[in-house]
Amino acid sequence: MRTLAVLAAMLSFSFAAPAAAQNDTGKQLTPAGLQKAITDCTANKRPISCVVVSNHYLAIGPKGEHDTKRRQYLKIGCDAAAANGGATNELRIAGRGTCYRAGQVFLQGVGGPVDNAAAFTHFGRSCDFGNLTACAFNAEALKDGRGVAKDEKAAMALYRKACSETVAVACYQATRMVFFDALKKPADVATNPDYVFARKAAGTACQASWMAQGESCWYHGLYLEGGWGGAKDVPSALGSLEKACTLAPSPERCTTYAVSLTRGPAATRDPAKTKRLLQDACGAKYEYACNQLKRL
Repeated sequence: MRTLAVLAAMLSFSFAAPAAAQNDTGKQLTPAGLQKAITDCTANKRPISCVVVSNHYLAIGPKGEHDTKRRQYLKIGCDAAAANGGATNELRIAGRGTCYRAGQVFLQGVGGPVDNAAAFTHFGRSCDFGNLTACAFNAEALKDGRGVAKDEKAAMALYRKACSETVAVACYQATRMVFFDALKKPADVATNPDYVFARKAAGTACQASWMAQGESCWYHGLYLEGGWGGAKDVPSALGSLEKACTLAPSPERCTTYAVSLTRGPAATRDPAKTKRLLQDACGAKYEYACNQLKRL
């Protein structure tokens, strides 16, 4: 569930909806305007109009029947966009937003019960239309078997597709999937394609400004220092590990950085800093830091 929260926080990195569909915080439509939009949605099958109708009910407020209507019209719009595979550019652009919003209401149980299978279907359509955030949601569903059969290989494929600075959570999750598989890492860990990709993905997530940037930098540093997905690069690892300790300080991350300082080039070694970091981590009852402190 933690990753769902991370993914939800990534909404701010999602695509920009077409101007005609941006009524998320707008005023209610007039009765005549609402009726016109409903007709355009249901009879003319224009997805953007379905979003406008949905957002009219969002503007009224989350009051039972209004949420049900939001869910209803978003589904109609997504179905319309997907009916012919997004034959026109307008349908593809509209489909990204409409199907993504539909996936959200099904995932969150807005206007009805949570329906993970329906969420997967609607996010899948949005992903096909080019919304990488939707791809990341479905990668998570495939990884956990939520609303669809568990398939880690398919999940990794979607994480690869979505990974970018604007969808850093996909890079982060791909990195973690490979990292936690490291106990049975292959002999060719430096050149294995999954490790090569995960190392690059960790670097991308470390560069992006987002809620798990610090933790992403920690993974990146470990890949660099361990020679996973490429040659060992201790100087670069130190940069990422320092960033991790600074952005997301924890006894484990700062101890990793402190120990790496003792292994780095002579010019980068800082005994006083190493000791201070280890003392702080040891004071937080991190036993490994205490043991390392005794070795100084």
